[in-house]
Parts: sequence; C-alpha cells; structure tokens
Amino acid sequence: MRSASSARLIAQRVFLLYSPVTALVLQQVVRSPSLATLLVYALVMSQTWALVFLYDGLVRDRQLLSAEVAREYGALALAMTTLTRQIAKSSRRS
Repeated sequence: MRSASSARLIAQRVFLLYSPVTALVLQQVVRSPSLATLLVYALVMSQTWALVFLYDGLVRDRQLLSAEVAREYGALALAMTTLTRQIAKSSRRS
C-alpha cells in the first residue's frame, strides 16, 4: 500500500508541475516572456494545486465511506446468517 500512495504522490507532483494547461502557458512564456504570462502561470499553478488538493480529499472521503458501508454490510450479513441458522434449528426441533 505504501508504494501505491508514493506513486500517487509522485503523479500528483508531476501533474502540478506540468499539467496540460501549464504546457499551454509555458508555450506562451517561451514565445513572448512577460510579467503577465508569468502571473498567469502562477495563477494556473495555484488553481491546479487547489484542484488536486480538493480532489484528493474527495477520494479519501469516498474510500472511508466505502469501507464503512462494507463493514456495516458485513455485520448485517453475519446477523442475517446467524438468525437464519437459529430459525432453521428451531424449526427442526418442532
């Protein structure tokens, strides 16, 4: 699990440094470097960072929710199995 999280972290950092929008802005910087294009680049980087940060939080929340639902479902399935066995035993005795 550790390698998966480190791979995800590396992918996030690469995406932050060189996203598709960043590539377009860097092309403009190379063509005509100016303060305005550098400011646009900084704005794009900050927006991309915010987007990645918020999406990562959403993914973690969904993972926690899925784990909780699976745990509740497992507990319910166990209770239903136990109840079914008890009913089957009591019907055999009658």
